[in-house]
Amino acid sequence: MTVSRDELERALLANPFSAELRAQYAQLLLEQGEVESALGQFELILKQSPTDAAAQVGAARALLSLGRESEALQRYAGARNAPGFVSDPTLE
Repeated sequence: MTVSRDELERALLANPFSAELRAQYAQLLLEQGEVESALGQFELILKQSPTDAAAQVGAARALLSLGRESEALQRYAGARNAPGFVSDPTLE
């Protein structure tokens, strides 16, 4: 089931501390080319859970899209040690 942006935004208003909803929203923003906003959402997740591997990889992908390659690679390297890390071919 695909969740619309409006649905995610309403869900986040009701439950702003849901890392799962925020991650879905961040991914949607990234896919829609709103890279700065996506990065901000990934950063919010990481404030709550600094070792969230998926958020670290998402932030790295956003940083790479913004042309901040060294920051992206540094963030990705840090994600490698986090529980639940899944590699991303664009950052390998």
